[in-house]
Amino acid sequence: MVSVKGFLEGLIIASEKASRITRIIRAAYWTGGSDSQPIHQRIATEEKVDRKDGSSDFKTLADVLCQTVIDYELRKLFPDIRDIHGEENCSFQSCGDEEVQVKLTGNTEDTKVMLSKALSDPLVVDSISSLIHSNLELPSHIVDGISTHSTELENLSVDFSNIGVWIDPIDATKEYVNAKKSVVVDGLSHRGLGCCTVILGSYNLTTGQPFVGVVSYPFNLYTCDSGNFSQAETAIHWGCYHPESSLSIVSENCIRAPSSASEMRLVLSGGEKMPFVMDNPLFERMSPKGAGNKMLAVAKGKADLYVITLESNVVFLWDTCAGHSILKAQGGGILNYRSIFEALQSYQGCLKDFPYSEFEIKYTGSHDPLSDGIIAYSNIKHVVAFFSNMLKYFNRTDDFT
Repeated sequence: MVSVKGFLEGLIIASEKASRITRIIRAAYWTGGSDSQPIHQRIATEEKVDRKDGSSDFKTLADVLCQTVIDYELRKLFPDIRDIHGEENCSFQSCGDEEVQVKLTGNTEDTKVMLSKALSDPLVVDSISSLIHSNLELPSHIVDGISTHSTELENLSVDFSNIGVWIDPIDATKEYVNAKKSVVVDGLSHRGLGCCTVILGSYNLTTGQPFVGVVSYPFNLYTCDSGNFSQAETAIHWGCYHPESSLSIVSENCIRAPSSASEMRLVLSGGEKMPFVMDNPLFERMSPKGAGNKMLAVAKGKADLYVITLESNVVFLWDTCAGHSILKAQGGGILNYRSIFEALQSYQGCLKDFPYSEFEIKYTGSHDPLSDGIIAYSNIKHVVAFFSNMLKYFNRTDDFT
């Protein structure tokens, strides 16, 4: 039997391999400074996604390769695991219009042959191949952080017949493609490579509840104009949530400090349109790039809520699953925005007594977007205050709090 500790370590190892691959590929197509060669000229394709604004996203070789590596690594470490889902499929259209099937056999030479179809530099091919087939060890600071909770994490076993996994190999792909240095405000990347994350979330197949999640920043707070990532260290955030055993643990970098801010800090998508927020001085708004980055802004205490409505770009289960685990372990969660909004139209009680948990996002293997919107939180009091202001704006002037 595998313990939660062993499962968490496996997720982190898979995530770290993917993070290193993103850096190797990005560095290989770097020409220097702000004129860094756009990666889509070489190893990326533009794809339409189901967004209300009709915008497109990029699919890079790094996306496909990282997802394949994570899937391969997890199945190697945990042979009993069955339900692994990802944002991407395993094929990639190279710039030479060749359909590259990204598959791993366990043989280093086979991997080199496959990568050579999309990557022209043999040194890059060798470097990635060696990394994929290496036995990677956890960074010492991660080992120390997990060891702090060894007893709790080792006492619970993982039933892989009841576990699903969602992979988002590179979130904020456009920032990865454009490769600009990070714009950092108060320790949070708002633009650039520092917004990119590798997201691995697991969930209970029976209940749909998030379980263990890992969110990694391969280019953590990257603020220079150099393509040399050899000294880069991935920032790894994790959380474990298992209510049946009262297990709620997060990594040290996800322990929120109390906020002294008088405003409620909201993370919104760029196209968000909520009049009661825009016209209200009680709300401080920010719009960093990347769903994973936005989720972690709440988990790390840089924001109080991450809100998406029907007017904004949608997110998917692969975007939210890992961050949801971290937030649940903090006592928070992710709610269905539209369902709560509609239920509150006829609700007459105090908002603090509203059954928010009934509207929690549940996980399946569906690739459908979360088109009802979400509201992600670490402390329920911020959700209560948010909807209180909404109802007052829509002429519900009673004191519902």
